[in-house]
Amino acid sequence: QKPGTDFTVSGSTLTFTTAPAANTSFFAILLGSDNGGTVTPTDGSVTPGKLSFTDGATIKFGTDSEVELTHNADKGLILKHTATGDDKPVSLTLQTGETDIAADDVIGKIEFQAPDEGTGTDANLTAAAIQARSEGDFSSSSNATELQFMTGASEAATTKMTLTSSGLLGLGTDAPARPLHIIGVDGTTSLSEGNSRTALFLDNAGATYINMASANDAIGGIFFSDSDANNRGAVKYNHSSDALTLNTSATEVASFHTDGIVFNEGSADQNFRVESNGKTHMLFVDAGNDHVAINSVSDYHASLITVANNERALFVYQNANSDTTTMQIRSAYAQSSQSASMI
Repeated sequence: QKPGTDFTVSGSTLTFTTAPAANTSFFAILLGSDNGGTVTPTDGSVTPGKLSFTDGATIKFGTDSEVELTHNADKGLILKHTATGDDKPVSLTLQTGETDIAADDVIGKIEFQAPDEGTGTDANLTAAAIQARSEGDFSSSSNATELQFMTGASEAATTKMTLTSSGLLGLGTDAPARPLHIIGVDGTTSLSEGNSRTALFLDNAGATYINMASANDAIGGIFFSDSDANNRGAVKYNHSSDALTLNTSATEVASFHTDGIVFNEGSADQNFRVESNGKTHMLFVDAGNDHVAINSVSDYHASLITVANNERALFVYQNANSDTTTMQIRSAYAQSSQSASMI
């Protein structure tokens, strides 16, 4: 039925000048750029305050009917852009009519609820929601907005995850301070998030762990890369051998086993050095020369143990000019003099 031709409207009075089509039990008026149209009995039914459509019925929008809203039987609705050309996505926009957006204003929101759940009380509250909330006053140069993801346990849904306008993601916090900011089950410690280059901040008022799970015959690890190469360094755990390894420059430096610790298991030319208070080479393994020294690095490939006041020392060394190996006990003076007495 078309306005002006088939009916007129005056105030709240609707007057039909043309009767509905024969054998129809109802008709509905649709106003649009086409000057209206009709819904026929094969499309659906009308009851007071309710317009119903049959399974698979479609409502089309636009001069070219390029946007469709279709009933998906026993599931819901399908919104589709029917154009087949490139870059023709379908878009659903939630808009607010507010003219002065201030900080914390909710601009749009999608809620999930089970209002007919028979147990009532908490069961009927909003179970989950997604909302867009302004981070500050909107202006000609700012529309900073965060997305909040809300879930409920025994409550109306509250914010559990937040994505800010600057790309910071917070779990357990609605004010993330680092790219990934996670607050644990015991709540926040209220401690500093670290320097500005901190990418991951884990905050828990109780114990805090990172659990990396792998298959029992696989390897789990953390790798360190830079612009020159991937995997420059690594910390890896081999579940087959129960060994924790440390790698630098893609080379294994040390491995920790249940029966001991091994350094340089790959037999690379890598020195090993232990410092004490003021002694840089208290224990030194010279990998290139297959040499071990204690409290010394010498031309004699010596091992040295000092005792009280440096008065005695034990040497086991190979003479630089000979294949012979000598064990000597020298006085402190003899350590620096070839002519000094030896014990």
